[in-house]
Amino acid sequence: MGENRCSTKNQITNFVISSYNANNFNSNRVCITDLLKKSHVLCLQEHWLFDFESDILDSFSTDHNVFSKSVDREDPISPIQRPRGYGGVAIFWRKDLNNIIKSLDDGDHRITAITVNTKDEKICIINVYMPCRGYTNSAQEYEDVLAQVAEIMEKFWDHKIIFCGDMNACPFDSPISKYDAQDIILQQFCRDNSLTIPDNYYSGPSFIHGGGRGESAIDHFLVTSTFCPKIEVVYLDQHPTNTSDHIPVTATFTCSINLKKDRNGKPASIPRPNWKKADLVKYKNSIKEQIDHADLSGAVKVMPTEYVIDDLLAIIEYAANVHVPIKKTGTKRNRPWSTDIAHAIKKSKSAYAKLKEAGHPTDVNHPAVIFNKECKKELRRTQRQEAAKQREKEYSDLMQADEDDSQLFYRLIRRQRKTVSN
Repeated sequence: MGENRCSTKNQITNFVISSYNANNFNSNRVCITDLLKKSHVLCLQEHWLFDFESDILDSFSTDHNVFSKSVDREDPISPIQRPRGYGGVAIFWRKDLNNIIKSLDDGDHRITAITVNTKDEKICIINVYMPCRGYTNSAQEYEDVLAQVAEIMEKFWDHKIIFCGDMNACPFDSPISKYDAQDIILQQFCRDNSLTIPDNYYSGPSFIHGGGRGESAIDHFLVTSTFCPKIEVVYLDQHPTNTSDHIPVTATFTCSINLKKDRNGKPASIPRPNWKKADLVKYKNSIKEQIDHADLSGAVKVMPTEYVIDDLLAIIEYAANVHVPIKKTGTKRNRPWSTDIAHAIKKSKSAYAKLKEAGHPTDVNHPAVIFNKECKKELRRTQRQEAAKQREKEYSDLMQADEDDSQLFYRLIRRQRKTVSN
């Protein structure tokens, strides 16, 4: 399937994006696994999973995050009434890129999008599964989806755009292009929004019908014109594990990304200075002493300004490292939190302090042991009660939303299902 030129272990200089119409996720797990190994980002179309099956994508790879949408996103289908799967889009990305990637909730069930912030460029990747040709109002629906894409592009006007996926149309003149209404619409959209195909683009078929009833070029990468010279697109050969009618497509561009990981291999959080505990007097004095020692006031007259600024930043960084502690960070628990729980926690901490003061007696009848046990029991009970109240409130909201607000109703259902699957 081609090699991933993904640079060193701790740095990325060649960023690889793959696009693939899977024609059923469950039938192409092996092929998708291979693409994930060779890509930093994988844009998937037609996973054929419904909203209640989204946990299949979420749990597929422990090394990747995924942002997905299903065709029943706004009107969830019951598992009991599950029809044959169809449609759906998703974007996978490596977890060590979490600090530079953000998912966007823009667009309907045919669109998923993310932003990628590298040192060199701010990029918006828009993954689409466009409407098929040949049915009533297909051209109108096609224009509607492109209008949503245009809105995303306008919203992220300061980003380079990578627009990819199953376009169900050809953005250029091709011997195998049907050159129908959707081809014309897509080509005009590219002109209006300064999108173009990369210079080395392959003009052969990306879709080959399994029954031999034709082929077409409908899977594409379209990019901002100014970004075009930096990106290289390759159509991968049909692979023995690829059971889809579509050929995977990859795009590579040069960039500079440093991967920061903690001891567990997880993305490291950005350290934040704790100014409340900083020794500000020593911090200011350290900066003043270093500036005087380096004679920066005199250096301004004889050295380029950018060199003086670099020296000043280095002095400030040194002073901060020495005199300003870093805030301790941790994962926040998603638990109900109320005044009752806060009181129970305080009481439990007090009980433990008394137990510690008593020397951690082993006698189960010791007053400190009994009191500590009772306080812990009360804390557990209070949390269960608060959780039950929260569930009751959600059920009440759900029933009320069913009557008054259908969008809120389905949003609450999705949130409930996600909670259960996690």
